[in-house]
Amino acid sequence: SSSLESAAVTWPTSMYERDASRALFLDALAIASKSGDADAVRAQINRALGIADRSVKTDPHDLGAWLSRAFLYIQLVPDGPESSAKSAEESLAWAWVLAPMRPDVPYMRAVLEIRRGHVSIAREYLEQSLKLKPDYSDALELLQSLKGSP
Repeated sequence: SSSLESAAVTWPTSMYERDASRALFLDALAIASKSGDADAVRAQINRALGIADRSVKTDPHDLGAWLSRAFLYIQLVPDGPESSAKSAEESLAWAWVLAPMRPDVPYMRAVLEIRRGHVSIAREYLEQSLKLKPDYSDALELLQSLKGSP
């Protein structure tokens, strides 16, 4: 991840920045599972989020950067900072503006709502995703897993 982070600094393009942010986030998960060093995990996550935030500023029209940023912030809901859900929502709103026909945008919104504990709202987003792509396997699987949930 350090080489990806170096690439993101050397060549500040949203593609390098989003790849570096994901790599740093994965490093944080590895640190958490190996050592449990909360300070090191928090530092890696903060670096990842900083680069993700920078990627959408570098190229506000890069759908992948917005989706990647949303993914990272969704992972922090509900245990991370309270602003995580709001940042994820903002990212998904911009992704929706850029690509209103992409089924992964409402799908990710459904994942966010599940992490917030809003299962009925999540179902609505999954239905929206399936209207855009009826055979979208991720949405179908997630909707199936919610059967019986309130």
